[in-house]
Amino acid sequence: MVLAYLFKSSEIIRLAQSPTGGGGAGYPAWDFQYIVPNPKIGKVYSFEARMIYKPFAGNKDITEEYEKWKKIK
Repeated sequence: MVLAYLFKSSEIIRLAQSPTGGGGAGYPAWDFQYIVPNPKIGKVYSFEARMIYKPFAGNKDITEEYEKWKKIK
């Protein structure tokens, strides 16, 4: 199986992992941080994300999923 997080953003998305953040040893927490350098008051910031969980069919398959998702809208 593969769990993939896809992001669309003009700002910085930083991935983070804490070895004890999900309830103790053996339960790591995987998080992301949305970084907006020099934010402006009153300006709206946002990002789009998609999560995929499916049988792993290789890196090319995930790249194709991302390319399909980018075309939506």
